[in-house]
Amino acid sequence: MRVIIGCSLIFLTYYLMGLILDSSFFEEPDYSYLIEYLVLALIGLPNCILSLRMKIRNLYLKWILYSTVPGLLFMLFARFQESSGGFISFSWDWGLWELFLPAIYTVVQIIFILYILAIRNEKKTKES
Repeated sequence: MRVIIGCSLIFLTYYLMGLILDSSFFEEPDYSYLIEYLVLALIGLPNCILSLRMKIRNLYLKWILYSTVPGLLFMLFARFQESSGGFISFSWDWGLWELFLPAIYTVVQIIFILYILAIRNEKKTKES
């Protein structure tokens, strides 16, 4: 149950921030959001399960925070950036939902799984 709550909380946080900043997941009608976000959910699922199974205080909350805060900070940065720069001017949320947020989320999940594995190995070393 906590797995569904954690994943839903992450999704809702991004969705609500998008609404606040006047952006939406579904602005590109031809893009396959379902496949991309299903893959992202599957990437985060092992971290969620491991954070719940390990008996480390607040690891589950850390996973939720680390899964949302970097992406939300990037959204705020992109929204209040003066221009997109370069030769062609793009809207502030160009590629946000299709490229940048999924990339940030994936990198954070990889770092978090490495963090969990390091903690697990440290605990096994101390127990030996």
